Amino acid sequence: MSPSVLPAAWSASELRETAELFAGAGSDSEMPQEVRFLRAVARLLVKRRTRDGALNDTDAAAVLVLETRERDDPFLEPFSLEPMLDRAMATINGRLWLANEKLTFGHFVEHQHSGLELFDWVVDTLGLGSRPAVIFDPTVDGGELRYYANGLSDMGEVRAYPLGAVREVTFRQAREVIDLAHSEHLASPHTQIVPTWKKAPTHWAASNAEAVIQSVIKVALKSTFVFCEVDKEGHVKTGRFDLSISYVDPSTRTRTYYGVLELKVLKSAGSGGAIVAAADNLAAVKDGLVQAYSYRNDLSAFWAALCCFDMRKDPDATDECFAAIAGEAVQHDVNVSRWRLFNSVKKYRESISAS
Repeated sequence: MSPSVLPAAWSASELRETAELFAGAGSDSEMPQEVRFLRAVARLLVKRRTRDGALNDTDAAAVLVLETRERDDPFLEPFSLEPMLDRAMATINGRLWLANEKLTFGHFVEHQHSGLELFDWVVDTLGLGSRPAVIFDPTVDGGELRYYANGLSDMGEVRAYPLGAVREVTFRQAREVIDLAHSEHLASPHTQIVPTWKKAPTHWAASNAEAVIQSVIKVALKSTFVFCEVDKEGHVKTGRFDLSISYVDPSTRTRTYYGVLELKVLKSAGSGGAIVAAADNLAAVKDGLVQAYSYRNDLSAFWAALCCFDMRKDPDATDECFAAIAGEAVQHDVNVSRWRLFNSVKKYRESISAS
């Protein structure tokens, strides 16, 4: 399942925990709190549709706010507690929910508000306008989730995700997300939240450059395809994939793999200054191609992608690796893409003017 229109670029706050994303094997616990909340709400709403009682749910909008209070807080006096909200056994619509980022529990109060009156009630009456929130309207396009990262007091900062149709995530859609993440948070060293360079002027790549890039791409994919699982470093028969995109049916728990992404970082020099030979970069690209289609076959995924992030100094040599694998990539139906990471803002500006 995927939104029909990709959201705008992610803010630094949404990716601020990138430095801590290097451990683990793909759980949402690695994500920033706001992303965990958004994805948990999306899963909750999809799961609720599988429950027998959902046919009797009201068409009134649901409001879910990332906010937890102590149970003896006087503010919660009119609220009721749902101790296992994430099971989706309780009615979601027609209620305002205060919940933690995992939705393992939530306090709710029923409401009859709509339109501007709903916003005014949450912002002015309840004073919750600055908290990340979701409004779910079950009457629009088969159900629409609207995410307000800055809270309902900022009506202009909103992303819409339709629930009306489940469809596969294509490579083209994933490529658009990576393009945006690259341009906003990777291409220029000045916009990198966590640096991929150890010494940018001399083209020394950081020792954790691939982990940084992987984490940025993972957060971007998870923030966009909120109904999907985006896992990293999963073990399969032929090795360990970098990233995968899949959908898990909430009723049958059947997992469908849409795509597998193998990430490679091409370098001129390592973090200690040691020169990386052209043959080593070529070997990395060749290995990446084989890994991409092998992992796709292991998972029975729809597509495979080799995503190369090029930190090399000499732009004239950037196509040699890719020319060497072009035929095999076509033979095995692997999407091969390259994104350049520039070591200075000046080089980045020059690349823009030349394009």
